[in-house]
Amino acid sequence: MVERKIATQTGPTLVQFTDKIGVTASILGGLNRSFGRSRILGTALDLGREWRTPGEDDPQNACETTMAGIDKDGKQVTVETCDDRFVGPLPDVWRAQLRFNWSQKVRYLSGDAGPSIGIVGALTATARTREQVSYTAAAGYTIHPKGKPTNILGAALLELADMTNTTGKHPTLLKMLNVRLVLGVPLD
Repeated sequence: MVERKIATQTGPTLVQFTDKIGVTASILGGLNRSFGRSRILGTALDLGREWRTPGEDDPQNACETTMAGIDKDGKQVTVETCDDRFVGPLPDVWRAQLRFNWSQKVRYLSGDAGPSIGIVGALTATARTREQVSYTAAAGYTIHPKGKPTNILGAALLELADMTNTTGKHPTLLKMLNVRLVLGVPLD
């Protein structure tokens, strides 16, 4: 559950500011296949429902006038409180996400007995009702525990989100680039 700040036009000149809870529920299935002791190929399918979701939309700056008047020089003065809000009403949508990932151990960090470093890559396609399919690619480095090259303790990824700019919301490369840090918890 995520709290989303929303600005909704309720009449020709009226706007209502609300804070609503957005909810996502999904079912996820995946399969990873290890090749040897250091290479993994995987795929996952995530099917879900999102309530009150902005999808790929970015929030807009919305302001409320808290005070207005004229200063001693006769100039108009306006004081505003501004906040980033999504333009509402936010829709409820179905979502499907298909991901392919690959990881490879590259070398040991300190001799043959220590942890190892690897590389990882992923391609993701995400489809939501009322939107075009968006594609994301990510690549980066991984850290594997001693003697377990198929377990990942952590990763640092450079992600290119919506790389085909299907929504028209990310026109520059800098707006599409994200850094993602992942922490793995070994369960064995």
